[in-house]
Amino acid sequence: MPIVMYDLAGADPALRFSPYCWRIRMALAHKGLAVETLPWRFTDKDAIGSNGAGYPGDPGHHSADLKLIERLTRVDADTLNYQATIDDPKTWTQPWTILIPLKRNDRYQLLEYACHEGNIAMGDILSGARADERKETK
Repeated sequence: MPIVMYDLAGADPALRFSPYCWRIRMALAHKGLAVETLPWRFTDKDAIGSNGAGYPGDPGHHSADLKLIERLTRVDADTLNYQATIDDPKTWTQPWTILIPLKRNDRYQLLEYACHEGNIAMGDILSGARADERKETK
């Protein structure tokens, strides 16, 4: 029986947008494991065994039996894998896991999260800051 992998898709199931599913398929194929990839939309809860609970923030989204196991694993000098396994037998038919590789980017800047009045000016503020940075590097 092949492993079933649900790949996020939009209105057109041929257009998938899960960024790393190809890596998982390649790794499983390398190990000789069969994989069946199915398109899945966020609204298609029955496809992954949901009990019909609501969206995140909805009081019925998970039960008191929820167990979340999170792991950060260093893969190499520039990569951390974030893995989360969700186990809630009253909400899902079986535990499920996500894996997100986090690549080092020295140009990345962590900005303060704060409320900005409608974020209307943010585009101009940020583009002005980028222009100033370009001037400084010349």
